Amino acid sequence: MLKRPYRRPVWLGAGTTREVRARKEWDDSMSDGCTLVSDPPEIVHCCVQHDKRYVLLDVSRKEADDKFLHCMLKAGFPKWRANIRYAGVRAFGWILWYT
Repeated sequence: MLKRPYRRPVWLGAGTTREVRARKEWDDSMSDGCTLVSDPPEIVHCCVQHDKRYVLLDVSRKEADDKFLHCMLKAGFPKWRANIRYAGVRAFGWILWYT
């Protein structure tokens, strides 16, 4: 029986390497704001910076998510809501990190 060569699933970013993404130049227009949730004006800049870190891969994913939480709290976003958003990026952010 012939075995097919291993191929990464598309949702894991098949064909995309960290080196290619790291060279990408960032423009704030590349962000969609707060992905999949509402865009409260006081934290939109936190969402944009979080997206930037995910595209440029200049820090680890954990550090990008921690900075996102810190930014939301510093902006005066309610702690309980910030923690929910933080839990969301920790649970599901890997999908975008690897694409």
